[in-house]
Amino acid sequence: MSDLRYWLALNLVEGIGSGRLRSLYRYFQGDMAAAWFASQETLLNAGLDLETIQNLQRWRKRLNVEGAYQRLGELGIHICTLNDEHYPKLLREIHDAPPMLYHIGDLLPTDIHSLAIVGTRRATTYGQDVARAFARELAQAGLTIVSGLAKGIDAAAHQGALDANGRTIAVLANGLHEIYPTEHTQLAKSIVASGGALISEYPPTANPDSRHFPVRNRLLSGLSLGVLIVEAPKGSGALYTAAAAVEQDRDVFAIPGQIFQVNTYGPHRLIQDGAKLVTCVEDILEELNLEQRTGIPPHPRIPRPHPPQNTQANITPSRPIQSDDPIETAILGCLEDGPLHVDDIAFCAQSDIQIVQAKLMVMVIKGWVEEEGTMVYKRL
Repeated sequence: MSDLRYWLALNLVEGIGSGRLRSLYRYFQGDMAAAWFASQETLLNAGLDLETIQNLQRWRKRLNVEGAYQRLGELGIHICTLNDEHYPKLLREIHDAPPMLYHIGDLLPTDIHSLAIVGTRRATTYGQDVARAFARELAQAGLTIVSGLAKGIDAAAHQGALDANGRTIAVLANGLHEIYPTEHTQLAKSIVASGGALISEYPPTANPDSRHFPVRNRLLSGLSLGVLIVEAPKGSGALYTAAAAVEQDRDVFAIPGQIFQVNTYGPHRLIQDGAKLVTCVEDILEELNLEQRTGIPPHPRIPRPHPPQNTQANITPSRPIQSDDPIETAILGCLEDGPLHVDDIAFCAQSDIQIVQAKLMVMVIKGWVEEEGTMVYKRL
């Protein structure tokens, strides 16, 4: 039987998680079959406590190792260990890299060009728009977008990569036998169908647990060259991801926002502590300097349409743009006849000026409008 079967068998034992698997891996020099069949005395020497050893001994008698491995395959779940060449290169570099990963979808060498985009589950519409727009642009530039499949910023980041037909990886804090949150089941399926992947260090039947999320967050940064924090209130899990990124010597980027908005606490604090303030994807791409930094070309850049170059101002008609957002659609209509000040745009669109300003920032990122003068915007 393949050694992978014993990796799985050991990880299914209560009390043997990534930390103890790592100890067994080191003690038995990667021979997990030897660890599975080891004596009590040897397992004590390897660092297991008596209770965990007794759990393992009971599990040996009950578990059909071959059958458990076959069921994993039937679920489409694969195992990747530190012994494997396709174990993520960046993740291997961190000091507490999980000795084994479960994944649905392929792990690719080009994932060395990855960026994590994370933030609060209670994101504003503006935050979700920014996360989605940045993810789309970065995916078009050849980056793999990494996030945690959570509500809010995470889901927007995954969707942005999908919008660009790009690659995205979701790192779960539970087993891959079910998707959490359940309302993101279709999003998870879309990620895999598009050529992306779902990853977890937890065995397939592990349920969501609040203790898992801070542990999971180190993988988001560990898989990536850097982390972009979009919105994060005080105490947000995204700030744990940023802290892990600093510890792992990864770049930290942050999107600024309104100073009275609770969700901007995290990005602003990170910027004060040395994170790079970013307002466009070029800020990130210039800092990462992908090919020189890694020696590996990124995914092929996905072509995208560019605004036509007007040779006669105010004569060449604007290119057709479709938006699912009613406020964006209203703004585009207001700018159809020429540039307007933001106050006039808000009046024309019959919307709050702060909402209009947030939408305009996102539309600039999308390449739909540009600022022609101070607070004056024109449609492209």
